[in-house]
Amino acid sequence: PSPMNNALYALYHLLNAQRRAGGNDLIEGLDQTVVYGEKLHPLLTAECIRKRKHKTFKAVHKAVMCNWTQEVAHLYAQVGMRREAIENVNRFIADAPYDGDLVLLKCRKMNDDEIWSFLRKIDSRYDISVACIYCGAFQISDAQKHNQCSRCANALYCSKECQKKHWKTHKLQCKKVSPGK
Repeated sequence: PSPMNNALYALYHLLNAQRRAGGNDLIEGLDQTVVYGEKLHPLLTAECIRKRKHKTFKAVHKAVMCNWTQEVAHLYAQVGMRREAIENVNRFIADAPYDGDLVLLKCRKMNDDEIWSFLRKIDSRYDISVACIYCGAFQISDAQKHNQCSRCANALYCSKECQKKHWKTHKLQCKKVSPGK
């Protein structure tokens, strides 16, 4: 495996730990780890194309890229970023190297609403709670559900305070996702 492959694999494990830790770790995963991994993704794709004759090499790269894309989709679903989660699932399906038992391959024939529902069910099955996109606080119970951005429905917040503090950052994304509102 190449150094880039190892780096993306390490970022995959880091992001998984950040998602499970919640709080500032989850936010760091969203703000930094995803950014670094997304910069590596196209470089790995280019490396796969250059070394296309090496089937084992290519298979390992594809598997690592699929694991990464799947983890990012789950993070986006965890904080309510519906559009980004679905885009990552679709990218994952396009990159998937085989028809193995990868959970997200079940999404191949699903529409966007079905994919979103499927992601949310998977995370709840693995005890991954939804989290506030601003502070990373987990939703503790169904009785105290996180609030969704009413304009775009593409972000979850634990409180009105977090939603107000995050508005400066969220505003541009919110307008892109919901131009008609």
